[in-house]
Amino acid sequence: MAGLTLKNVRKSYGAVEIIKGIDLEVKDGEFIVFVGPSGCGKSTLLRMIAGLEEISDGELRIGDTLCNDIPAKARGIAMVFQSYALYPHKSVRENMSFGLKIARRPKEEIAQKVQEAAEILHIEHLLDRRPSQLSGGQRQRVAIGRAIVRDPEVFLFDEPLSNLDAALRVHMRMELAKLHADLGTTMAYVTHDQIEAMTLADRIVVLEAGVARQVGTPLELYHLPDNVFVAGFIGSPKMNLLDAHITALTDNTVTVDAAGLGPVTVPVRPHADSKVGDAATFGVRPEHILSSDKAESFLCKVEVAENIGDHAMLRLNAPEGAVLMAAASADRLWRAGDDYQIGFEEASLHLFDQNGNAFERTRRPSVLAQVTASEKH
Repeated sequence: MAGLTLKNVRKSYGAVEIIKGIDLEVKDGEFIVFVGPSGCGKSTLLRMIAGLEEISDGELRIGDTLCNDIPAKARGIAMVFQSYALYPHKSVRENMSFGLKIARRPKEEIAQKVQEAAEILHIEHLLDRRPSQLSGGQRQRVAIGRAIVRDPEVFLFDEPLSNLDAALRVHMRMELAKLHADLGTTMAYVTHDQIEAMTLADRIVVLEAGVARQVGTPLELYHLPDNVFVAGFIGSPKMNLLDAHITALTDNTVTVDAAGLGPVTVPVRPHADSKVGDAATFGVRPEHILSSDKAESFLCKVEVAENIGDHAMLRLNAPEGAVLMAAASADRLWRAGDDYQIGFEEASLHLFDQNGNAFERTRRPSVLAQVTASEKH
C-alpha cells in the first residue's frame, strides 16, 4: 500500500489550463474523494494519477516514487471506471483473471486471487456467468473484483455508481465503505454526488474550475465551509445563502440584516477592515432553521410543503421576499399557506465576506470538538 502526494500539479491543453495547481497529501490507507460540478477537473485529476493523462507541471508521487513519467501499467494502481468495460464473451471468472493472465501469473495464484476477490464481493456464485446475465450492481462488483485481484497500492474510482439506480447506489456505497475497511488500501474516488462524498470519504477535496476550494473531513466541510462555493455545494438540501449587510460589530460577533430578516448575530470574528454597512452573505442550513415563538423570531409563509414522513421540507416566503428552505418537524401535516415562525441557533449560522470567504468562527460546533478528541486517542 502507498499514499499519494501531489505538489502544484497542473494540466493544460494548449493555452487552456484545466487543473490550476493542486497540492494534496493523501495518507496510506486513506479514502479521498474528489467532488465538484461537471467540468471542474475531477476526472482529469484522477486520470493524471492513473497515468492516463500527462502532467503538464508539478510532481505526483505514489509512495516515495516520482511517477510523472512512469507508464500507467507500472504505477501499482487499479482503476474502476464509470462504464463496467467487461468483455461480453468472457465469464466473470475470465474477466477478473484476464489481467493476471496477461501478466503471466501462475494458474494457481490466479485461481486463488479470483476466488478471494469473489468472496469479498459476494459474487462467488456468479463466476461462471457472462456479463449479459448480471444486473448492473453485479457487473460493477465484477469490475471492482478485476481491480482487487491485482493487489494495487492505490484504487482509483471514476464515478463508479452513476449508472446504477438510486436504491442500488445506496447499497453499493455501503459495500464500497466496507471494502475499504476490509482492505485498508488507499482509495481515490471521483463523484459529482456530494452525498457519496460525505458518506464514503475520510477527507473530501472540493474542486471548482480546476482549483481545490477546500480539503477536509466531511464534518469539517459541512460545519466549517471556507467559502460560499463550498457552503452551497456541500449539504442536501443546500445551505440557504442570503445577501446581507453588517449592522454591528464586536470582537467576537458580527450582526447582519439578512434580506430583511432583521438583526441576526453570528458568532464570528470580524476582519480588521470590517465595518458597518459592508456587504456579506448570510448562511443557514435548512436543518438549522428552528420553529420558534421567541421575540427575535420571524414569521414566514409556507409556499411549498413536502411531507416526507420523518420530517417535512418547507419552502418559505420570509419577510421582504426572501425565500428559505427549512426542515420542519413531522408532528403535523404542513400545507401551502401555513404560518411558520422561525428562529436561528447562533452556533450553526455562517457568514461570508463580500469576496465569498468565511469569517473566522468564535464558537466551534460541539460535534467537531468530539471528533477532534476521539482522533487523539
